[in-house]
Amino acid sequence: MQNENIYTSENLMNYRTAISAIDHFVKKGIFTPKEAAELYTVIGQKYGFNSCSIFAA
Repeated sequence: MQNENIYTSENLMNYRTAISAIDHFVKKGIFTPKEAAELYTVIGQKYGFNSCSIFAA
């Protein structure tokens, strides 16, 4: 995603869907909050968002 516009509606929707799934798994006890934080970083990198982005989880 380096050269592409990361703020496309498709990219934002895919990012938020992934974050929502992680949150759901935390609520179900599948992931711990610590694991979720690590996954947020991985997902953010995949979709081109850094931790300072207003879209970051």
